[in-house]
Amino acid sequence: MNTREIARLCKLVLLGITAMSVLWCGVAAAGEFNWGRLKGKNITVRMIAQKHPWASLVSGWADEFEKLTGIKAVIESIPQEQFNQKIGVEVASGAGQVDVISTIPSQEGAKFYLGGYYAPLEQYLKDPTLTEPDYDLSDFPNPVLNGNKYKGTMIAVPWGTEVGILYYRKDLFEKHRVKVPTTLSELEDAAKKLTLKGPDGKVEVYGITNRGRREALGGGTLSAWLHNFGGDWLDKQGNPAINSREAVQAWEAYSRVVRLYGPPGVTGFQWYEAGSMMAQGRAAMWVDSGGLGALFLDPEKAKVVGKISYAKFPAGPVRDTPNMLIWGLALSTFSKNKEAAWFLMQWLTNKKQQLRAQMAGGSTARTSAWTSAEFKAADKNPEWTKVCLDSMKIADPEWLPPIVAAIEAKELIGGVVQAGILGENVKVAADKAAAEMKVLMETTEKKK
Repeated sequence: MNTREIARLCKLVLLGITAMSVLWCGVAAAGEFNWGRLKGKNITVRMIAQKHPWASLVSGWADEFEKLTGIKAVIESIPQEQFNQKIGVEVASGAGQVDVISTIPSQEGAKFYLGGYYAPLEQYLKDPTLTEPDYDLSDFPNPVLNGNKYKGTMIAVPWGTEVGILYYRKDLFEKHRVKVPTTLSELEDAAKKLTLKGPDGKVEVYGITNRGRREALGGGTLSAWLHNFGGDWLDKQGNPAINSREAVQAWEAYSRVVRLYGPPGVTGFQWYEAGSMMAQGRAAMWVDSGGLGALFLDPEKAKVVGKISYAKFPAGPVRDTPNMLIWGLALSTFSKNKEAAWFLMQWLTNKKQQLRAQMAGGSTARTSAWTSAEFKAADKNPEWTKVCLDSMKIADPEWLPPIVAAIEAKELIGGVVQAGILGENVKVAADKAAAEMKVLMETTEKKK
């Protein structure tokens, strides 16, 4: 072999090595996550959400998402009644006009999953080409993550939380030397001591102000009374347990404290009326969503600015678990752009965007958003932050019965507690509601 042939052979070997290197690099790149993998495909992803400050906030981020991914995002925020109707029409048509659904799994999880609305997310979460390495599910507290599952299946990724907490007038507790309650028994005792009368014998400050309207009662904060007394929505056989001994004790405890130490007309109270009583200085305590504290910050609307403190939801005789409402993003089964939709979902719920939402006043789902140095430096209410974050770690996300007809069951349960507020027999009302709930389940549940 002469010198020319040897040089030609070496050149071919080098070309082969180069080609193989390119091939290897291509394979490696194909197995890596890339936000721009769908650029140039002219994809539009549509997301529908219930009207909420978070939805309004992130809709303004659509251009940034499109620049990163090449995917156009349209985020629509509408009132709950219209939201439910639109989702129903979408599923019935199967047209795939909605790709991402902002959802409350504890409210519509069973209905949407069994109805075929949700696409399971495990395959997307486990695929390294579709999920960024730092997405980090462990950054969500376990109760938050579990609240986005239905019978073990991941049906949504969390974006927001609202834990039940105790708001209390620290000035009144200090003046009258009353212990801040850590148990529901102490809550009732504090409500009694802080029902304060004026010189004319009329009540000037009520011990507690809470929801009392039928449709506002059957879930949310009331679920924490149920769970902390050792009760559950359903028994082990899946039948209604809202008339169990523990459940009746819970309903009686809630209705008794509101009846004896709450304001007149409480059976007409939604969260707003109850919160307004607190804001106007007419109540010493309020137990409700931790996301409602803004009611006490505006001196033009509230007389208690600077006088409100926060505490964890009081423990019961059996458990110590606050309630928690969790918001999530679900992937529509009928989406024609599932990978692009998943990109939007994970982007809106990743660490960076969750911190942005937290900094903008949100109550987000990631631990890192609450504990970041950036948020801590800007936090104007660290007491509230600590109560909410500590509560998220131990909360029970099942704030409504895990059934298809959860909203209808909520009304039945609210009727039981309202009966107690009116002084009627709670056990009788609970037995009647349980029977009606069983019929409701028999006509709406589907097996899957």
